[in-house]
Amino acid sequence: MTRMIPEALQNDQTIGIPLVPIEQIYIDHEFNCRGWFSPTDCIDLAKDIALRGLQQPITIRPLRTKDYAELKREGDLLDKGFKYHLIVGHRRYTSYKINEAKHIPAIIKAENMPIFEQRDLNAIENLQRKELNFAQEAQAIKHYWICGWTRIDIAQRVTKSAGWVQQRIRLLEMPEEVQTAASQGYILPSDMAELSRFSSDPNELLKMAGVFRDRRA
Repeated sequence: MTRMIPEALQNDQTIGIPLVPIEQIYIDHEFNCRGWFSPTDCIDLAKDIALRGLQQPITIRPLRTKDYAELKREGDLLDKGFKYHLIVGHRRYTSYKINEAKHIPAIIKAENMPIFEQRDLNAIENLQRKELNFAQEAQAIKHYWICGWTRIDIAQRVTKSAGWVQQRIRLLEMPEEVQTAASQGYILPSDMAELSRFSSDPNELLKMAGVFRDRRA
């Protein structure tokens, strides 16, 4: 377990960003394109933050106190004492929890911020950090794909090639078993062309995915 040193706490107080109580922020791992991760994955980051403070604030929005178009009131979370929903910075937030810090610097967005814009922020920052695996990268662009964006549009938005985008879309179109194998590192982007040959035959597709998995297990 680590603790924030005085200099790190001072850094957080002087960067000009609101300090928000940790206990008021709700973290939703399903919203984050990284998905669920263990706090032990954040130990090194927590140690660095304990020494230097936060170098880039997290991004949150107030929980919704009323209904908006396509956005429902978040009464249950409000009743539990939460006031904010975490948009960007799940690993940084977790690191502050590890350090038992009481407050964290946070950029506060509008309460009625559309879900698409929230996912856009989450995707762009995570992809810029280049720490995602193949399946997480696919999840990061999923909301664009669902909304009917073209490969070119997505590529321009996330500053990747159209081919990069196509590989991730192909993964999103495959059975859950294949996506799970990709999240475990058994299916790689380079496998997509071969797997796509069997897209019309689910049994053969899963069999081929098993071949790739067995090679790397």
